Amino acid sequence: MSRRCAMRLPRFIIGVVALSLAIVPHAARAQTWPDKPIKFVVAAGPGSSLDTLARVIGDKLKDRVGQSIVVENKPAAGGTVATAEVAKSAPDGYTMLLGFNGPLAFSPLLQKLPYDVQKDLAPVIITSSQPNVLAVNAQLPVKTLQELVALMKEKPDTLKMSTAGAGTAGHFAGEMLIAMAGIKPVVAHYNGGGPAIDAVVNNDSQWTVAPIAGRMPHVRSGKLRAVAVGSPTRLSLLPDVPTV
Repeated sequence: MSRRCAMRLPRFIIGVVALSLAIVPHAARAQTWPDKPIKFVVAAGPGSSLDTLARVIGDKLKDRVGQSIVVENKPAAGGTVATAEVAKSAPDGYTMLLGFNGPLAFSPLLQKLPYDVQKDLAPVIITSSQPNVLAVNAQLPVKTLQELVALMKEKPDTLKMSTAGAGTAGHFAGEMLIAMAGIKPVVAHYNGGGPAIDAVVNNDSQWTVAPIAGRMPHVRSGKLRAVAVGSPTRLSLLPDVPTV
């Protein structure tokens, strides 16, 4: 359901998000499957990288299985609402979860949830692994991670970090940066990656850590400035942006 990522931490880290597709147990055993539409419950909002994956996979899959794929977005509570819905659904293979690390790997360690990942869900495939990018509002007077940290030390409890929800990988990566750098920003949790990014674009928040896929249009348009990427080497998409 997720890949456990071991990474060196010479300074700061932005985690890698592993996306996964989970299906309720025993679905593949049905001899007549599928004889009706399949529902993808997506643990992120419309326009997110996860939503894009769901629609691309669904478009390819419908021709192979001969049934339509219905995509339903449920980003609430950091993806735990979507995960709980699939966990409680009938184990017939018609309700699948397209999720990510947060509700599958992180949240179960932090809080009591209405599902048991090991018992209620069965993994099908890891769809992708994406590096995170640390991005700031383009009007913020910083161009490097060091300058961002210095500004937050100069103005504690002022700059705001937006997240896609409590317990998401971006939230944890941001909190790790906060702890390791000794800074005191305000942390604001939004209902999914789209609203979290919009908050930074609109300067309601000043920075965020999030998967790169949904951020590139804003970086290219100049609304966001990427200051670091969470990958071992620089990315071809952002060759001038250093790693952490």
